[in-house]
Amino acid sequence: MRRSSRILVLMTAVATTIVGAGSPASAARVCDSTFHHTASPDGPGKTVLYDVDAAAPSDAWAVGLQRRAALSLHWDGSRWHTVPVPAFGTRSHLTAVAMAGPHDVWAVGLFEDSRGRQHSLVLHRTTGAWTRVASPDGPVDTDLDEISVVAPNDIWAAGTITGSRSHRAFVIHWNGVDWQTVAGPAAIGRENHVEGLAAVGRDDVWVVVQYLKNHHDRATTFHWNGDTWRRVDFPQAADTDTLPLALLGLGPSSLWMVGYTEGQPLPTPLLMHWNGSRWVPFDGVRLSDPLFLTALAALGPHGVYAFGAYDEGSNRYMFAERFDGRRWTRVPMQAPSSSDYNWLLGAAGTTAGSVERVWAVGSSSPDRTVPLIEQSCP
Repeated sequence: MRRSSRILVLMTAVATTIVGAGSPASAARVCDSTFHHTASPDGPGKTVLYDVDAAAPSDAWAVGLQRRAALSLHWDGSRWHTVPVPAFGTRSHLTAVAMAGPHDVWAVGLFEDSRGRQHSLVLHRTTGAWTRVASPDGPVDTDLDEISVVAPNDIWAAGTITGSRSHRAFVIHWNGVDWQTVAGPAAIGRENHVEGLAAVGRDDVWVVVQYLKNHHDRATTFHWNGDTWRRVDFPQAADTDTLPLALLGLGPSSLWMVGYTEGQPLPTPLLMHWNGSRWVPFDGVRLSDPLFLTALAALGPHGVYAFGAYDEGSNRYMFAERFDGRRWTRVPMQAPSSSDYNWLLGAAGTTAGSVERVWAVGSSSPDRTVPLIEQSCP
């Protein structure tokens, strides 16, 4: 569950934002295996949802930004509504959210001070309002893009420290009392960006890092065993750019990673699985159009979802596929009727008895950038 800096660049490069007022999309009245567009609060200015997490089918949180301020939404089982976030600095946004329990929600991101420097931002909510929790900062611009919960007293967050000539991974840990910096993982060259985090158990944490080598974007994963980070590479084609965008952990011997590779003739999806000993490429659904995979969610090992988008002419359409334990198949998605440019950036799945929900969030650009929420009841 995460926001990727790479996706932000892609969105900014293509989408045009026109500031103005708008009304919520009409609510979906059907919930089945198809992903249906779900009404969400809207407001003036650019609004993007970067991540979502759920503790139950009637309890989910989504975070992002609206204009220049952090945004949070809550699903109470019948509708999404805005929950105020305190103002921090001259601008702020939340990029990832994780639920440690029904009334125990964490969110991370960044805020910018009056001098333009970016600082890590960690918010916590129990039964009251969002409150800021002190978090470590780097010596220069620092942001947090990922968060993953093992237990209420064992939470991990990660992001990037950005200097004038270099970027490096930044990882912190909550021990139930305070947030502390975790040294490493080791930098590879100058450009290191955390693009995924998965804490699958005590002393069992993974990050995926993108870096620059020989003028190409490459990527690798690091595994934390409680004492040190160990680099674990995965197969990558030569002379292409490898751009991971999300990491999902189901257990020590089952992790999924998605993204895309830029090569000839078209960008192709990146879909990898960790089987306990190595990363194995998987064949997902292939299209004749460029396909980018951007988010992951799961209801269990035989119910994994990958989300993304594909280009068709000048339009960008949502995409979803599901893994049933043997193969990936495409899942239908209902797009907003007024939009032809959509991004899904975060996803989550939850189960309570026989009731299942899968959420995917992002942004939609009809004539301006508005929040996008999709829901499925498989």
